[in-house]
Amino acid sequence: DVAFKLPVTVIGELVGVPADDRDEFPPLVDEFFAAGQVGATREQMDRADRAGERFREYFAGLIEAQRAHPSEDLIGSLVADGNLSEDELQGTITLIFIAGFITTANLIGNGLLALLRNPEELDELWADPHVIPGAVEEMLRFDSPVQLIERTALEDLEVDGHVVPAGDTIVALLGAANRDPEHFAVPERFDISRPDAASHISFAWGIHHCLGAPLARLEAQLVFTRLRERFAHLELLDPDPSRRPGLSIRSLTELPIRFTAA
Repeated sequence: DVAFKLPVTVIGELVGVPADDRDEFPPLVDEFFAAGQVGATREQMDRADRAGERFREYFAGLIEAQRAHPSEDLIGSLVADGNLSEDELQGTITLIFIAGFITTANLIGNGLLALLRNPEELDELWADPHVIPGAVEEMLRFDSPVQLIERTALEDLEVDGHVVPAGDTIVALLGAANRDPEHFAVPERFDISRPDAASHISFAWGIHHCLGAPLARLEAQLVFTRLRERFAHLELLDPDPSRRPGLSIRSLTELPIRFTAA
């Protein structure tokens, strides 16, 4: 009702996905990412393949529609530019759209859960809206929406005494790095006033730093600003809400709360 609706609306408007089509994607994304969980079944793998094919079919149709009737959204701009192949167009648009809402939705859900489990931090945020930007950084550090990423070594290198040959795949555990006790004091504590919270690597780093990081931060700050303005009190109804299975994406299936209007 909240964490999904805002990000999918924003990225849908930017990319050019019609409003009537957007509700189709959350279940497709669930099916797609279920293939990445430990012990995924053949049935789950097959559903993920079908979800991926649906993404390809859908965005191929949008691209063709843009060629016939150009618009000023992202799809229209990329089509008009003409520098991307058909595969590059589909891959770029699909990635930007899906990554543009699923991770932000999870940031909002994970962040609100952390606040509700730490009432003193919730009270601090409700008392002073100026702490919201720092609170969002701590949410990203404390319970990162993306827990791991893969990278390929382009050359031989040595990391902490271990030789990584060129061509090897490296799995970087972002969630673990964000709880590194050599970098963050008392890393298991959720502290919205943490001075170095923004040094997390939830958006990765270097040339692969998340393109949508500024948008994700802005959306999360807006959500918590509006929640604070509209509701005097929030209460967690399920102390242990269920999460979607998977290694990479850290997300809730639901977060039921009771609220009191301001």
